[in-house]
Amino acid sequence: MSRLPQFAFPVVGIVYVALWCVAETGRGRTLPPMAPPPDWAIFAGFGGAIALAGRFPRSASLVAIGMTAVAAFVPAFRLFGSEWAVFIAVPIVGAAVASAPHRRAWSAVFTVVSIVLVDCWIVLAGMNEGFFMLPTGFWPSLAYTLLNPFAIAAALVMAAAWALGWALGLVRTRYAERLAAARQGAELREAELELATALEHERFAREIHDVVAHSLAGIVAQADGARYASDDRRVAGAALDAIAERGRGALVEVRRLLDSLGDPAGSDMPGLDRLGELVDGARSSGLDVAVGEHGERVALAPAQSRAMYRIVQESLTNAVRHGARGEPTRLALVWQSNGVGFEIVSPRRGDQVESPQGRGIVGMRERARSAGGWLGVDADDRRGFVVAGFLPAQPAAVSPTAELEPASTPVEASEGAEE
Repeated sequence: MSRLPQFAFPVVGIVYVALWCVAETGRGRTLPPMAPPPDWAIFAGFGGAIALAGRFPRSASLVAIGMTAVAAFVPAFRLFGSEWAVFIAVPIVGAAVASAPHRRAWSAVFTVVSIVLVDCWIVLAGMNEGFFMLPTGFWPSLAYTLLNPFAIAAALVMAAAWALGWALGLVRTRYAERLAAARQGAELREAELELATALEHERFAREIHDVVAHSLAGIVAQADGARYASDDRRVAGAALDAIAERGRGALVEVRRLLDSLGDPAGSDMPGLDRLGELVDGARSSGLDVAVGEHGERVALAPAQSRAMYRIVQESLTNAVRHGARGEPTRLALVWQSNGVGFEIVSPRRGDQVESPQGRGIVGMRERARSAGGWLGVDADDRRGFVVAGFLPAQPAAVSPTAELEPASTPVEASEGAEE
């Protein structure tokens, strides 16, 4: 729709010039052989103004004003009264100018100037042909020029053309705005779909990391134990049974994870109710885990329960892979009416070098943030590797300064984090 005037107005301009040239071909004038009448230049000028009106409204209006002034004041090009319909081009250009965006003020100026020039042509043409006789005096002559019935009719036509152009411009603007809104809406929906896909991929990657890393850490620890106990068939058999059980459990969790891809809530994923199984699995891998709970348990929402489970799982996996033996890994849960504070402290090996954050630490922080809580990590030689934070009972924004912090406040560390 926005491109239609750019093609329609040139066609209208060509038709306008052709029709007037055909109509004026038989008019009797004393002219050199094969020479066109002078007023054909006026027809061509008005036709050019119409052709330009769709794409260059300001230029078209200037051409139309110039042609009207020439027709009114230049005797060689002055049109007869019977040729009044030539000025139909003026309201056509006026409507085009009024419909153009950011040209409303100029269209009003063009309308007023055009009315005055057309009125002048009406009076001068009428005087030349004996139809009009101006009264004496400047002001009476001016009043007669602007207020005679023909001038009033011309003013009404121009005003109607301006109003029509303004209305068409308003329709074009609203149409363009609707198209832009629809285009932006489509882009927004596409961006939301891409974001949802990326978040789902990230969630899936975190779940796979947690399941596989935890299971493989336990399997590796059990396999090492079976190798060292190869002389004791009973101990080695128990270690192999534990490896098989851990592998089957990992397969079950991966299957649940795959089944949950169409379920954003992850209703079948493990939660805090399976924390005992998680601790027992870590102990079967040779990790000494001491669990302590304080306060009365409160029911956590499913998302918070799953986040708590995965955070503990990742922390115990890190302890199995990187922690020192000889001292227990301590898991402390402090329950409040509005949520649970937690702290997991695992001893560090003396030869362990500090390393930057891995996917596991980033995943734990993201899980805590998504659940409306917070999580901090710290690593020092005195306490070891510390993971501490708070999760609300229900999905609500939580400020770390407003909630319980463990006895030893964890410090966010960009170094010393284990994966």
